[in-house]
Amino acid sequence: MLLLNEKQLFKTNLETIRSGFLFIHKWLRHLYWDLSAFHETTNFEHIKKHYFTSITPLNPAGIVPLSPRLDILEK
Repeated sequence: MLLLNEKQLFKTNLETIRSGFLFIHKWLRHLYWDLSAFHETTNFEHIKKHYFTSITPLNPAGIVPLSPRLDILEK
């Protein structure tokens, strides 16, 4: 959950991890790029789909929104 969509579903939209929590953002980038096990097993599309479809009362239509390319994917 920390990786994606931190503001859409749970309405925590004061800051994003990328812009409001610089050290967490850097740590996540480190995990993704410097630890091969993390990079090789992280499937952002699966995370996003599960996130938006697993809590039916919060998203009864099961809509998975389009999203921009994650900047963590750019080294």
